[in-house]
Amino acid sequence: MEMGATKNNCDMSGWEPNLLRGINNKLEFGKHKGKTIQVVMKEDPDWIHWALQNIKDFKLNRNALLLLPPQKPVIGYRRNEDNVYPLDSEDFNW
Repeated sequence: MEMGATKNNCDMSGWEPNLLRGINNKLEFGKHKGKTIQVVMKEDPDWIHWALQNIKDFKLNRNALLLLPPQKPVIGYRRNEDNVYPLDSEDFNW
């Protein structure tokens, strides 16, 4: 790991502080690198919620936030030997 890098690289995102991003901005890092925020909102909205909570300089403008689908509530966790995964209502047969 590089000197000064954090374990999850949240401080190394490459996003400039205090810049609000819109839906047409492309991501410059991570598993969705090269995709617009609008595409990621449709394909993986939970990742956008995760990024807003965990990447210090990841900020969206008001219009982008209004288009973001609501986050699914976590109602439990599933664990295997290596990881813990959040469960939402889609994980259960009601």
